[in-house]
Amino acid sequence: MLRQRSEQIRLLVGMVDVLTTLLAFFGAFWVREWGLPASAPRLAQLEQFEWILAISVAAHMVIYPYFGFYGSLRLKSAKELILMAVRALLLETLVLGTLVFVLQAKATSRLFFVTFLLLNYGMVLAVRIGARMTLASVRGRGYNFRRVLICGMGPNAMAVVDTLRGNKHWGYLPVGFLGAPTDDGSAREHVGLPVLGTVRDLSAVIRRLPVDEVYFAFDTVSHDEISEEIFLCEKLGIPARLSLGGSHLLHSRISFSMLGPVPVVSFYTTAMTPAEAFLKRVIDILVSIVGLALTAALYPWIAYRIKKESPGPVIFKQQRVGENGRRFKCYKFRTMGTDAEAKKTALLAKNEMQGPIFKINNDPRVFPFGQFLRKTSLDELPQFLNIIRGEMSVVGVRPPTPDEVDRYEIQFRRRLSIRPGLTGLWQVSGRSNIRKFEEIVALDLQYIDQWSIWMDLRIILKTIWVALFRRGAT
Repeated sequence: MLRQRSEQIRLLVGMVDVLTTLLAFFGAFWVREWGLPASAPRLAQLEQFEWILAISVAAHMVIYPYFGFYGSLRLKSAKELILMAVRALLLETLVLGTLVFVLQAKATSRLFFVTFLLLNYGMVLAVRIGARMTLASVRGRGYNFRRVLICGMGPNAMAVVDTLRGNKHWGYLPVGFLGAPTDDGSAREHVGLPVLGTVRDLSAVIRRLPVDEVYFAFDTVSHDEISEEIFLCEKLGIPARLSLGGSHLLHSRISFSMLGPVPVVSFYTTAMTPAEAFLKRVIDILVSIVGLALTAALYPWIAYRIKKESPGPVIFKQQRVGENGRRFKCYKFRTMGTDAEAKKTALLAKNEMQGPIFKINNDPRVFPFGQFLRKTSLDELPQFLNIIRGEMSVVGVRPPTPDEVDRYEIQFRRRLSIRPGLTGLWQVSGRSNIRKFEEIVALDLQYIDQWSIWMDLRIILKTIWVALFRRGAT
């Protein structure tokens, strides 16, 4: 019954979304035709743009479910809804924009195109936020609650109850507890809720009381011990939820997926969804194409100056450690003499960094033009080749050397959970003024934990500013 009602609601919301798309389409056409001065050129017939409407509606059948547009609004905050809409908007813009380019649809008005997308997602977002606010108000008055039965009475179960009680606008009402299979059933009340028996009494309790959902929140019970009860919920069409606890996992995010027929719960620390990882990769490739074009233009001059001041290869290759320990050759324009590594041992006592990183100001191994390349960050231009090859990203953490990684404490290795970057928070936070390795790690972990496409774009813009005004580079 609950599943049938959920499908009905989803169908209704889908119909509203189609209507919203139609309104946005005609609204954008009206804005483009009648919202501009009479002297502005008119659009072609509306029929010539119907292909955009058709593809947009078809795209929504994939994009909306993928980004969770048809999931329950109970647990989604306004911020989550806005981010969901923005991500979907960016993806649809990429899809439609690519089609306009490939099909050479030169008659497509840019104002019409942008207005259509903004109106569409603005209305979709307004509908969902409005529905969320309305439902939260209704639940605040004691209506539209889902009755939840909690299986377990330990810390895990209490965390579930406290969370549901602390977020009444979600619309979940705990109605009682069921103890573990080994409980004697003597308890009658726990934290103000009735104890209705043990988990073995689940069938009888569901027959006696209205229950919309069951949370299995035991601390130590194995899956085999409650498999029959979970199967019972499946037969009755009642959602069964398994709380894993894990509140001590400060940085982990959790996702559920199917490995063929096997259900899998994943714990991961990176903030990217597959769609965001794809978008980040697209940005990497586009920026690298521009970067490699700049590298090719400057290469003859840079190569001539390097050769003039220091005989040897133009490109310096050094092994670095990338994502999850993968090793790769990192490329840079050479800024030191060819005997730099041999001289490093004699300079270790002058290391200005605290930790496994070696760095000194006014390094005597760097020749004059090499200093200029470092000050302007031009020495890192060849790393765009590493980015194109997928070994690095435009924005990420600093790529460490193998000997640095060998000296890492275990908590530092989380830096290796993403691709290293040509630039990052450390590079735009006054890197020449940072002396402690722990501060670099803190910035890298901040990037990993708070990552977003917007953070990448901000760092890229700050990097250009730092490179132009030579702030923080050494």
